[in-house]
Amino acid sequence: MQLADFQEVLYGEMDGSTSARIDALHAFMSDAGFSARISRNIAQDLWNKWIMLAGMGAATCLMRGTIGEIEAAPGGHAFVNALIDEIVAIAAANGHAPAPPVVAAARGMLTAKGSTMASSMYRDLQQMKPIEADAIIGDLIARAEAKGVKAPLLAAHMRTCASIRTGCQRRPEDFPIVSSLWPRKRGKPAYRRRIGGCDVFSGVYRQYPQAHGQNSG
Repeated sequence: MQLADFQEVLYGEMDGSTSARIDALHAFMSDAGFSARISRNIAQDLWNKWIMLAGMGAATCLMRGTIGEIEAAPGGHAFVNALIDEIVAIAAANGHAPAPPVVAAARGMLTAKGSTMASSMYRDLQQMKPIEADAIIGDLIARAEAKGVKAPLLAAHMRTCASIRTGCQRRPEDFPIVSSLWPRKRGKPAYRRRIGGCDVFSGVYRQYPQAHGQNSG
């Protein structure tokens, strides 16, 4: 299911060379009804996409909200930027540092005010369906460890997903890291956590309407 308003397909040989098969594919895809183009650096393009996928997946799953909800929460903007910094550092350590415009585009999309965008990983997690955390985040963490790059926020995402998938999801008050009272106003951030050096709020009140005997209506 395509929910985003952008559609583009890139393809190319891993060594950047031209080939008959890529030319044939391009001829076939040119009238497909969406943007399709040949890449002369497909490996870098794949890393660029990985930055966006991992950033959106980790942010929305760890913080339990859409991009706009995370941005609106105190500390949310700093949290997302710290997460992007982690991912960019991993890409750079692996020889695929993204160009500044790529990083700027990722920051812009993942901190957009009022954005209702959420990752498919987050939607699947909400419904307790199988998720791609191992392939998208786990692989990235493995590459970070191999290069000696610290990735505490990505690691927190993996631990959170593992906890939920094994049926260990708990309310915020069950965690010792909770450091603030739940606000009573609906739609406000539910609790604060210290993650990777960032003081962030995660969760929104409406997800836990039973907290103070109130309903979500």
